[in-house]
Formats: sequence, C-alpha cells, structure tokens
Amino acid sequence: MGYMAFKHVHLLFVGLTFLLFVVRSGGLLLGFHGVNKAWVKRSHHLIDLLVLLSALMLCYTLNLWPFYNSDWVTAKFVGLLVYMGLAGFALRRRSYAGLLLALLLLFYIVWVAINKQPFPLPMPTPATSGA
Repeated sequence: MGYMAFKHVHLLFVGLTFLLFVVRSGGLLLGFHGVNKAWVKRSHHLIDLLVLLSALMLCYTLNLWPFYNSDWVTAKFVGLLVYMGLAGFALRRRSYAGLLLALLLLFYIVWVAINKQPFPLPMPTPATSGA
C-alpha cells in the first residue's frame, strides 16, 4: 500500500472518530442511554486504535517520527494520546468542560495536520550575531 492509500485510510478513521465522539457526546448531553452501551464504547476505542495505527503507518511511509525528526508529527501524536485520555475521562464523567476541551484538541490536531507546524503562532527565530 502506498502513501495515498494510507493517507485516505487514516483520514477515514479520523472522520469516524470525530463523528463517533460528537454522537456520543451529544447523546450524553441529551440523555440518550444508548450511547453508553458496551458495543458503542468498544467501537470508539477500536476506531481510536485504528487512527493511531494508521498514523504510525504514515510515519513509516514518510519516515517522519514523533520525538525524533518531526515537531509537527510529535504535536499530533501527543495531541492524539491526550485526546484519547481526555475524551474517555469526559465521556465517563459527563464533564462538559472535558468534552469541550477534547473537541478543541481534535480541532488543534487537524490544524497541525493541515499546516505542518506544531504551534498556531510562528515561533521567533533566534538572532544570529555576525561576529
């Protein structure tokens, strides 16, 4: 499988995790009990795992590794792990603030993926002395 295939598989799983997170969050906020069924929870965990595995396959294909040679990939990787933990915590505890933070974190991860830089603001470059 080539880069474009891995990229499309990864984007499919990202879209599914976003959709399932929004559906589960909305269901909890509106009081629907069906979103707490075991198969719904397991499917969310499975899709998050597939997002992570497809991301690692993209890293392998592009030779960009978190904590080694790519700042923006590191930001996405850490953001994804924090999102997975925060979303799980917020969905279990029905924390409105946690759900909002998890959603904002998803938007941040997508922003990093599009712009290929870890911070929304440009980082200042160190001044060089001509001496």
